[in-house]
Amino acid sequence: MMRHTISILKASNGSPQSGHTVKLYAWSSGSSGYTGSALYTYTDNSDGTYYVDITTAIKGTVVITLSGASTPTIPTNYIGVFFPGDNQPNIAPLGTT
Repeated sequence: MMRHTISILKASNGSPQSGHTVKLYAWSSGSSGYTGSALYTYTDNSDGTYYVDITTAIKGTVVITLSGASTPTIPTNYIGVFFPGDNQPNIAPLGTT
């Protein structure tokens, strides 16, 4: 599996934060940066890290909904990012013919 992991840290002191909802959506050029239903939901490790095993490569956007918040947060560095999946072709080692 192609695992993608992110950490959520509290802005005021850098302490790890768990209990949030983190999802991966298909990227869109619209104002929100994503479209449709979530393709993947990250698993909360209860230590501020979240992970997802991606099976099919996509260009996507990570959307975080903080516990108790009604409006999602979209980190700008996770808008329209390529997420490799298990379906990536094997690449021959360099220097072979």
